[in-house]
Amino acid sequence: MTIALALVGCGRWGKKLLAAVSRHEAFRLVAVADPDPAARAWVREICGISGTFVESRELLRALRLDAAIVATPTNTHAAVTEILLAAGLDVLVEKPLARSARAAARLCELSLRHGNIGMVGHVLRFHAATLELVRSCHAGELGTLQRISAVRATQSGSPDALWTLGPHELATLTALDPSRVVSLDAARDGDSTVARLALASGLSARFSWSTRALAPLRRTVIHGTRGTATLDELDPLSGSDPLDAELDAFADAIATRTRPRADFVEGARVVQLLERIERALITPAARAELHG
Repeated sequence: MTIALALVGCGRWGKKLLAAVSRHEAFRLVAVADPDPAARAWVREICGISGTFVESRELLRALRLDAAIVATPTNTHAAVTEILLAAGLDVLVEKPLARSARAAARLCELSLRHGNIGMVGHVLRFHAATLELVRSCHAGELGTLQRISAVRATQSGSPDALWTLGPHELATLTALDPSRVVSLDAARDGDSTVARLALASGLSARFSWSTRALAPLRRTVIHGTRGTATLDELDPLSGSDPLDAELDAFADAIATRTRPRADFVEGARVVQLLERIERALITPAARAELHG
């Protein structure tokens, strides 16, 4: 089965997705939509793809498609994905799923109503080291999980570290422990956004995100009653490209019509947590620095 696919959005991450899709044997990339004329010219001239469009409605009118990947700006994810779901397509949406919990919940409902495969690009969930970490934790090899600490620091300069970087750690937390978050606080500490969460299971988490770091750092440490495990994404021995594994999972879900890892339900939970952290950041009590 070859899946006729469209890519909606061809910015920095969209170009990475385009390259990954082009080398994937399960997909046939037939069209790219982007409002930027320079991006469309690059797709035609460099990638040799003639099917370029300004927006998603145009490509739906022109082509017969099986699926689409959405890599547009976050605040457009919900509107674009609604159009694609209504057209009967299976959709992979770059993280986060939407910019509000309400919009994310609606996408979950629409995906269920139309019978579409809905998946979110929580790429860290497909990292080989993350998969092994989740497996070992679920197998009880660390005993009862007690606390998680994670730092994700980049040099991208993005003005919103929480929504740019936070989905990675929150999706991993959801995979490790889906229990309810009973308390949460957050604050800005210099260039970092710091959040603390306590779950109903007793697990506590501390996350720090920065897009203005002097050096990149992507490390998670999990403490359990029987031991400690560390995930360092920048370790060159940490595994193959997780983006390829993400596309493998999307293709498999389409072929088998089964619920994928990082589905819309997971994506909606992550968006709910992002919203809660964002609200905590703007309350007076949360403006004090977090230590420890």
